[in-house]
Amino acid sequence: MNAETRICQNCKNPFAIEPEDFQFYEKIKVPPPTFCPECRMVRRMLFRNLRFLFKRKCDFTGKQIFSVFHPDVPVRVYDDTNPTLKEKIDPLSFGMPYNQHQTFLKQLYELSRAIPWPSIPWTKYVSDSPYATGGWLKNCYLCFNAGYDENCAYSVTLESGRECYDTDYSSRSELCSNSVNIHNCYQTHFSVDCNSCRNVWLSRDLKNCTDCFGSAGLRNKRYCIFNEQKTKGEYAEFLVKTKTNSRAAFDALRLKALEIWNKTPVKFASMTSAVNCTGDYIRDSSNAKISFFTNRVQDSAFCQLAAYGPVANSYDAIYVGINANFIYDTSECGVNVSNIKFCWEMIECHHMEYCMFCENCSDCFGCVGLSNKQYCVLNQQYSKDEYESLIERIKSDMRLNPYVDKTGRSYAYGEFFPSEFSFNAYNESSAWEFFPMDRDSSESAGFTWRSAPSRDLNGEKLIDAPDSPDSFNVTGSGIIRCADDGKCNHQCSERFLYLPAEVDFYKRAKLPLPDKCFNCRHMERMYFIRPFRITKRSCRCDGATSKNRDYSNTAVHFHGVHPCPNEFETSYAPDRPEIIYCEQCYNAEIA
Repeated sequence: MNAETRICQNCKNPFAIEPEDFQFYEKIKVPPPTFCPECRMVRRMLFRNLRFLFKRKCDFTGKQIFSVFHPDVPVRVYDDTNPTLKEKIDPLSFGMPYNQHQTFLKQLYELSRAIPWPSIPWTKYVSDSPYATGGWLKNCYLCFNAGYDENCAYSVTLESGRECYDTDYSSRSELCSNSVNIHNCYQTHFSVDCNSCRNVWLSRDLKNCTDCFGSAGLRNKRYCIFNEQKTKGEYAEFLVKTKTNSRAAFDALRLKALEIWNKTPVKFASMTSAVNCTGDYIRDSSNAKISFFTNRVQDSAFCQLAAYGPVANSYDAIYVGINANFIYDTSECGVNVSNIKFCWEMIECHHMEYCMFCENCSDCFGCVGLSNKQYCVLNQQYSKDEYESLIERIKSDMRLNPYVDKTGRSYAYGEFFPSEFSFNAYNESSAWEFFPMDRDSSESAGFTWRSAPSRDLNGEKLIDAPDSPDSFNVTGSGIIRCADDGKCNHQCSERFLYLPAEVDFYKRAKLPLPDKCFNCRHMERMYFIRPFRITKRSCRCDGATSKNRDYSNTAVHFHGVHPCPNEFETSYAPDRPEIIYCEQCYNAEIA
């Protein structure tokens, strides 16, 4: 089959479907998508409330609890820390017979609102971590989409971290803070895109480096300060004289480091052991097309945040991993799953379609909240023959009578859930983090927006963050005022508290305590996460220098004194300040 260009029914922009895409759709017996890859991705992101917790009452006990479901969401929620509550709920008791005179997705929507939900779904093997989401966590606080972490706080998509604070999209690191996309690092602070580093501060794109400060683009170096080589004694003297634990002094150092970062070339994409891959932030993967933040992904396309591999033979999957195979158009499906289509929140499931929040199930269609079930439709039990006959009839009806949302978008069989099925407002979902929009833009696109509640201090006084942690006593310290004070677009909480362990960490690390709330800190770090969108650009190498003349090449490149002719697809937008080099020019200078 030849490649085709089609028009997205949402954004109205053209998008391509390649021959290998058609082959995949034919193999798993689904029609080609009618939304473009980005619109499909955003719709799936809407179903993930990544890091917002709300106070609401348990609908079964009246106890005040924290939940990922906003109190205004019309759904019953039970306290997931109370095991007896889940045991009392029989999901099959909410089952309904299929009504061919009503669209199937409308019936599924009604079922999803009728069945009770746990306050924080899918928090498995978690110890002493009441305000965290993920699995295999011990003593973690406000860590989200996290796995195998211990004594960590304020981090997102952190894998195998030990005593890390404010560290996002990173793995196998210890005693690190305020960093993004770092791996196998130790005592690395305020750094981005670093691998196998130790005792590194304010640096970007370092590999196998130790004792470096404010540097960029270094390999196998030690004792470098702002990209200048120093002796061991000079480096030690610099650290003694530099007041890294003073916020005023540290902010000046950050600005100087950013100047170094922006004058040092970066590679067009962050890829490590990636073979025949396109996208960004790809590690140990092969044949992954237009994918982002993937780890151990093979023969897949349009996947995002598959940080916990392996994943294989999958398309359009977000937050997927740990042995996932033949997954299509899903959100949050992982841990030994296969043949999953158009589903949200699946664990240990196989051959499932249009299901939500199921565990250890197989051969179910349009079900919610089931465990250890097979051959169910809309939470009703059937025999194998009855099940197979019924789902073929439902699929046919979905093609003939598709669900139409409030904006006129059509959802026949073969499309993920409509955005209006999400429990989250746009600004509560991960879509807002990766594709920020204001309220007007969000609502004009057909999404829900929810304003932040007013915050009452109940007479308590706010105090400013200390300049240095050394003079700070966390006991009876009071509530800290966020430096942004709500005057930002970060969903600022306006105030926050320090953890005793956090204060101790910053004292030992000789770093200033945070002066902003978790939301503001996280969104400021998100600036260093490139958007999940690729554009065609040309290499910024102009021969002897970069095109903006900020960087002078140190080696002769294959194109000599002439501008580099290479073009590539990159997630670095044209308006970003970085100097973007192709792989050949980058390797000549950095790698």
